Amino acid sequence: RPADMWRWRELLPVRRAENIVSLGETMTPLIEARETARQHGGGPLIVKDEGRLPTGSFKARGLAVAVSMAKELGVSRVAMPTAGNAGAALSAYAKRAGMAATILCPEDAPEATIAEMALTGGRAVLEASGRVTLESVRAIAESGVDIISAGWITHSAPCLDIGLDYETAL
Repeated sequence: RPADMWRWRELLPVRRAENIVSLGETMTPLIEARETARQHGGGPLIVKDEGRLPTGSFKARGLAVAVSMAKELGVSRVAMPTAGNAGAALSAYAKRAGMAATILCPEDAPEATIAEMALTGGRAVLEASGRVTLESVRAIAESGVDIISAGWITHSAPCLDIGLDYETAL
Protein backbone atom coordinates (compact mmCIF):
# COMPACT_ATOMS: atom_id res chain seq x y z
CA ARG A 1 0.00 0.00 0.00
CA PRO A 2 1.10 3.59 -0.51
CA ALA A 3 3.02 5.24 2.32
CA ASP A 4 0.17 7.49 3.45
CA MET A 5 -2.38 7.62 6.25
CA TRP A 6 -5.00 5.85 4.14
CA ARG A 7 -2.95 2.64 4.23
CA TRP A 8 -4.84 1.98 7.48
CA ARG A 9 -8.24 2.85 5.98
CA GLU A 10 -9.91 -0.19 7.55
CA LEU A 11 -9.36 1.45 10.94
CA LEU A 12 -10.99 4.70 9.80
CA PRO A 13 -14.74 5.36 9.50
CA VAL A 14 -14.81 6.02 5.73
CA ARG A 15 -16.13 2.86 4.09
CA ARG A 16 -15.93 3.58 0.35
CA ALA A 17 -12.55 4.46 -1.20
CA GLU A 18 -14.20 6.85 -3.69
CA ASN A 19 -15.15 9.10 -0.74
CA ILE A 20 -11.58 9.58 0.44
CA VAL A 21 -10.63 13.27 0.23
CA SER A 22 -6.86 13.55 0.14
CA LEU A 23 -4.27 16.23 -0.40
CA GLY A 24 -1.43 13.70 -0.31
CA GLU A 25 -1.03 13.03 3.40
CA THR A 26 2.36 11.41 3.55
CA MET A 27 3.86 9.28 6.26
CA THR A 28 5.61 11.65 8.64
CA PRO A 29 9.01 10.64 9.99
CA LEU A 30 9.84 9.86 13.59
CA ILE A 31 13.07 11.62 14.51
CA GLU A 32 15.09 10.68 17.57
CA ALA A 33 16.13 13.84 19.47
CA ARG A 34 19.08 12.36 21.38
CA GLU A 35 20.72 15.65 22.37
CA THR A 36 17.49 17.20 23.68
CA ALA A 37 16.73 14.02 25.65
CA ARG A 38 20.26 14.04 27.09
CA GLN A 39 20.00 17.73 28.07
CA HIS A 40 16.80 17.10 29.96
CA GLY A 41 17.91 13.86 31.54
CA GLY A 42 15.07 11.80 30.19
CA GLY A 43 14.80 8.60 28.28
CA PRO A 44 14.47 8.39 24.53
CA LEU A 45 12.73 11.37 22.94
CA ILE A 46 11.13 10.91 19.54
CA VAL A 47 9.63 13.78 17.55
CA LYS A 48 7.08 13.26 14.79
CA ASP A 49 7.53 15.76 11.94
CA GLU A 50 3.92 16.61 11.10
CA GLY A 51 4.99 19.78 9.26
CA ARG A 52 5.26 17.65 6.11
CA LEU A 53 1.50 17.24 5.94
CA PRO A 54 -0.34 19.20 3.21
CA THR A 55 -1.50 22.04 5.49
CA GLY A 56 1.64 22.01 7.64
CA SER A 57 -0.14 20.74 10.75
CA PHE A 58 -1.23 17.47 12.32
CA LYS A 59 -4.77 18.83 11.97
CA ALA A 60 -4.65 17.70 8.32
CA ARG A 61 -5.06 14.06 9.38
CA GLY A 62 -8.25 14.53 11.37
CA LEU A 63 -9.81 16.90 8.87
CA ALA A 64 -8.99 14.62 5.93
CA VAL A 65 -10.98 11.89 7.69
CA ALA A 66 -13.78 14.24 8.78
CA VAL A 67 -14.30 15.73 5.32
CA SER A 68 -14.09 12.27 3.73
CA MET A 69 -16.79 11.07 6.12
CA ALA A 70 -18.87 14.17 5.39
CA LYS A 71 -18.58 13.36 1.68
CA GLU A 72 -19.67 9.80 2.37
CA LEU A 73 -22.73 11.14 4.21
CA GLY A 74 -23.60 13.52 1.36
CA VAL A 75 -22.75 16.74 3.21
CA SER A 76 -22.14 19.76 0.99
CA ARG A 77 -21.44 22.55 3.53
CA VAL A 78 -19.25 22.24 6.60
CA ALA A 79 -18.32 24.49 9.51
CA MET A 80 -16.33 24.36 12.71
CA PRO A 81 -15.16 26.62 15.51
CA THR A 82 -11.38 27.00 15.77
CA ALA A 83 -8.67 29.56 16.38
CA GLY A 84 -6.17 28.23 13.90
CA ASN A 85 -4.76 25.30 11.99
CA ALA A 86 -7.90 23.16 12.11
CA GLY A 87 -9.80 25.85 10.20
CA ALA A 88 -7.10 26.07 7.55
CA ALA A 89 -7.16 22.28 7.17
CA LEU A 90 -10.98 22.16 7.03
CA SER A 91 -10.96 24.87 4.36
CA ALA A 92 -8.38 23.05 2.23
CA TYR A 93 -10.06 19.63 2.44
CA ALA A 94 -13.53 21.07 1.90
CA LYS A 95 -12.28 22.81 -1.26
CA ARG A 96 -10.81 19.53 -2.53
CA ALA A 97 -14.17 17.84 -1.86
CA GLY A 98 -16.16 20.63 -3.54
CA MET A 99 -17.80 21.68 -0.26
CA ALA A 100 -18.36 25.15 1.16
CA ALA A 101 -16.55 25.78 4.46
CA THR A 102 -17.33 28.29 7.22
CA ILE A 103 -14.90 28.64 10.08
CA LEU A 104 -15.84 30.47 13.30
CA CYS A 105 -12.75 32.18 14.72
CA PRO A 106 -12.07 34.46 17.66
CA GLU A 107 -11.21 37.96 16.45
CA ASP A 108 -7.63 37.52 17.67
CA ALA A 109 -7.02 34.48 15.47
CA PRO A 110 -3.67 34.73 13.64
CA GLU A 111 -3.92 36.75 10.42
CA ALA A 112 -1.83 34.16 8.58
CA THR A 113 -4.35 31.45 9.45
CA ILE A 114 -7.30 33.61 8.35
CA ALA A 115 -5.46 34.29 5.07
CA GLU A 116 -4.81 30.56 4.58
CA MET A 117 -8.51 29.82 5.09
CA ALA A 118 -9.45 32.47 2.50
CA LEU A 119 -6.80 31.28 0.06
CA THR A 120 -8.33 27.80 0.03
CA GLY A 121 -11.89 29.07 -0.27
CA GLY A 122 -13.03 28.99 3.35
CA ARG A 123 -15.12 31.76 4.90
CA ALA A 124 -13.82 32.87 8.28
CA VAL A 125 -16.39 34.43 10.60
CA LEU A 126 -14.66 36.45 13.32
CA GLU A 127 -16.23 36.56 16.77
CA ALA A 128 -16.10 40.01 18.37
CA SER A 129 -16.31 38.46 21.84
CA GLY A 130 -12.85 36.99 21.31
CA ARG A 131 -14.11 33.44 21.62
CA VAL A 132 -16.43 31.10 19.82
CA THR A 133 -19.64 30.52 21.76
CA LEU A 134 -22.37 27.91 21.58
CA GLU A 135 -24.66 30.71 20.40
CA SER A 136 -22.46 31.41 17.38
CA VAL A 137 -22.29 27.69 16.57
CA ARG A 138 -26.09 27.54 16.84
CA ALA A 139 -26.47 30.53 14.47
CA ILE A 140 -24.30 28.84 11.84
CA ALA A 141 -26.21 25.56 12.25
CA GLU A 142 -29.54 27.32 11.85
CA SER A 143 -28.30 28.84 8.58
CA GLY A 144 -28.29 25.34 7.10
CA VAL A 145 -24.63 24.38 7.44
CA ASP A 146 -23.80 20.85 8.52
CA ILE A 147 -21.32 21.09 11.38
CA ILE A 148 -18.47 18.65 11.53
CA SER A 149 -15.41 18.17 13.63
CA ALA A 150 -12.50 15.80 13.32
CA GLY A 151 -14.18 13.16 15.45
CA TRP A 152 -13.46 14.43 18.95
CA ILE A 153 -16.47 13.93 21.15
CA THR A 154 -15.82 17.16 23.04
CA HIS A 155 -16.31 19.04 19.78
CA SER A 156 -19.31 16.98 18.70
CA ALA A 157 -21.31 17.16 21.92
CA PRO A 158 -22.41 20.82 21.46
CA CYS A 159 -23.71 19.89 18.00
CA LEU A 160 -25.88 17.21 19.58
CA ASP A 161 -27.14 19.78 22.09
CA ILE A 162 -28.55 21.92 19.28
CA GLY A 163 -30.45 19.07 17.69
CA LEU A 164 -28.11 17.70 15.03
CA ASP A 165 -28.06 13.92 14.80
CA TYR A 166 -24.90 11.95 15.56
CA GLU A 167 -24.05 11.24 11.90
CA THR A 168 -24.07 14.95 11.09
CA ALA A 169 -22.09 15.89 14.21
CA LEU A 170 -19.05 13.77 13.46
